Amino acid sequence: MGLRSLVQRVMLGKQIQDGREGLATVVTRSQPPVPTPTYIGGARLNLIVQVGKGTPFKVSLTCSAPGDKYPRARPGRAGAVARDDPQRVQVDWEKMLTPEEQFERM
Repeated sequence: MGLRSLVQRVMLGKQIQDGREGLATVVTRSQPPVPTPTYIGGARLNLIVQVGKGTPFKVSLTCSAPGDKYPRARPGRAGAVARDDPQRVQVDWEKMLTPEEQFERM
């Protein structure tokens, strides 16, 4: 396991293995510290999550987040939603765009 993978596992938690892919909209988020660190611990996100064509539902999530990928725009990918507990959501930070990447895609 590489150093980056180890740091991500420690900071971002254990992966949801049997999850379903979902789409999340960030409704509110905690303010990131300035200057933004490499990882933001205790980030609070309030999300509206939708899995497939199912009914959207609210999730309040406290997690660690990579500083460069911390959501600044509202839409984003939720990543995995646990099958046995829809309130257990894991953000797929690899698929989240940095602000620079969002700008380039516009």
